[in-house]
Amino acid sequence: MRILIITQVVDSMDPVLGFFLDWIALFARECEEVHVVCLREGRHALPHNVSVHSLGKPSSDEASPGKGMRFFSRIGYIVKLYWYLLVLHRRYDVVFVHMNPEYVVLGSLWWRMWGRRIGLWYVHSSVTKLLRIAEKLSDIIFTTSPESFKIPSGKVRIMGHGIPVGLFSPSREVRGDDLRIVTVGRVSETKRIREMIDALDELYRRGVRFTFTIVGAPVTDADKGYQRTLHEEIARRPYLITCTGPVEHADIPHILARADLSLNLSATQSMDKAGLESFAAGVPLVSSNHAYQGVLEPMGLYCADNQPMTIADAIGRYLKHPDKEFLSASLRTYVEKEHSLSRLIPAIMRTYVRN
Repeated sequence: MRILIITQVVDSMDPVLGFFLDWIALFARECEEVHVVCLREGRHALPHNVSVHSLGKPSSDEASPGKGMRFFSRIGYIVKLYWYLLVLHRRYDVVFVHMNPEYVVLGSLWWRMWGRRIGLWYVHSSVTKLLRIAEKLSDIIFTTSPESFKIPSGKVRIMGHGIPVGLFSPSREVRGDDLRIVTVGRVSETKRIREMIDALDELYRRGVRFTFTIVGAPVTDADKGYQRTLHEEIARRPYLITCTGPVEHADIPHILARADLSLNLSATQSMDKAGLESFAAGVPLVSSNHAYQGVLEPMGLYCADNQPMTIADAIGRYLKHPDKEFLSASLRTYVEKEHSLSRLIPAIMRTYVRN
């Protein structure tokens, strides 16, 4: 089978979407031919049967055009998208749209006319008008959990998240005196990093020795404003907080291997990749995200709210747990069974055949 994949970015350096290159590489194992249309193309090294076609968006560090130019740029992207769909239409059998329902809306008329099955991958709690339209136009909706796609639909297939478990390995380092806490992901208000710091203030008052590392970068202007506020807060803390800034996705396994505990207070209410990568690395997670409740609550690591005392108590329970190696092994096993990328991509391809 041959596949057309549409995604935002193909770039190993991208701090948010760099992981998707692992997906493309596994699609290449399952398919004779893979064509990827992306909004922006950066650095990558992909198998020989993968062709990447960029719509031409400049990198984020290039000058941003004014509003008028942005309008014409969007028109240009749409024209180029239709060009690729037309030129390539005899070279793919199915379509996989990653996280952007607008591409389903733009391309569905052509794909249906040519008899191409349309799959949309969507993992987010938000429901937009475009998503509702895309649900009607898609043949299959791939998602990770019921919380990750909130429109009732018979097209939904719960697939797991797609974590390349083999890239992560539990640390064999000897634990030091200080608890090494990390959070990984976009620097944004929705990630509730300020609430993490408030909880760590409580932990500090209890006499726990620790370090805290924030791994990630802002994306939007609002995120950048939030980051400035965080830096002001960090400067007033008496304990060590390190901000790494953007990192390549390939570096995340090494960062997690040096951590003891991960924090995730995401407001999305769907299982996010960062938390599951912590599991894969054998790093227990303290989280208030409802999507993790079933996994973490039996271990005492789930927080019913984001109050500093609640989060600090959960961290305290981790510190007192009699068998931390068992926690780590259980979480890694869970990801292997439910969210492994090596299982996900073949399952997606089988779904196209069956549906």
